[in-house]
Amino acid sequence: MKRYISVEDDNEQTASNIKVSLKDTNNISGLQRYYLTKENFHQIDKNLLLSHQEVNFSIFISKDFDFKAAFEATLQSPKKISSEILDMQGDIFIKACDIPLYSKYLESLQEADITDQL
Repeated sequence: MKRYISVEDDNEQTASNIKVSLKDTNNISGLQRYYLTKENFHQIDKNLLLSHQEVNFSIFISKDFDFKAAFEATLQSPKKISSEILDMQGDIFIKACDIPLYSKYLESLQEADITDQL
């Protein structure tokens, strides 16, 4: 059974069985907003993030169906992972477009034999 939320224009996205207008996000529940947003993120294992390791991808925390940037990093502006990031409550995500950068990070851990310390 499909359920639809009324929309006012053709600017629509479908997530699961929920169809909503991007302009109408104020009228949807936190869970519905979470599912629409989650498509842009990829969950990672917090245990693979090491304090003081430099990364070139942003890290996000998901708590109570909301994504918040823990810190932002890029290829041009890498940052070191702080212990405060690792102590935050919630699930850890990266942007879906940063999966190749995260894969390179994991490869660098393996090459440096850091995985034995996990």
